[in-house]
Amino acid sequence: MAQTGVPRRVFQGRRGLGGEEGLTLAELATTLSLSAILLLAMVPVLSRLIEMYQLRGAAQQIFGELQRARLAAVTENNRFQVRVDEGSDRYRIHDDDNDDDAENDGDGSTITRGIPDSPGVTFHSGDVITFAPNGTALTYGKIVLENESGETRVARVAAGGRVRIQ
Repeated sequence: MAQTGVPRRVFQGRRGLGGEEGLTLAELATTLSLSAILLLAMVPVLSRLIEMYQLRGAAQQIFGELQRARLAAVTENNRFQVRVDEGSDRYRIHDDDNDDDAENDGDGSTITRGIPDSPGVTFHSGDVITFAPNGTALTYGKIVLENESGETRVARVAAGGRVRIQ
C-alpha cells in the first residue's frame, strides 16, 4: 500500500476535519497532552482538599471520643478524662475510678489511641477534659488539631458537657 500525504487515522468511527474517519496520531497526542497538563494543574488543589478532609475527619474522631467519654462517665458513675499529647497524634482516655483526677493504680483502664487515616494532623494544644458522673465537665476547655498547612479545628467542651467542633 503506497503512502499518501493524508495522515493515517488511528481510531475509526469519527469524521475528521477533512471528512475522513478516525483520529490522527497528532490529534490524539494533543488531546493526551492537554489532559496531562490539566491533571498536573489539579494536583495542588487536590492535595489541599485531602489535607482539609483529613483534618475534618480527625476533628470528628475527637468529637466522638469526647462524647463516648462523657457517656462512659454517666454509665459507670465515675469520672473519665481525655488528655492529648501536644505535638503528636496521640490521646488518652482515662477511667478515673477513684475520682482523684490522676492516673494511678486504683483506677480503671487508660486507653491510648492515635488519629488513624490522618497523616500530618497533630494536636496543637489541648486542655485535660474531665467528665463527671452526671455528664457535666468538671474541667472543660478545648482541644486544637492542626494539619501541615497550619489550618486548625477546635473541639470545645462546655461546663455543661456539651461538645462542639469549630
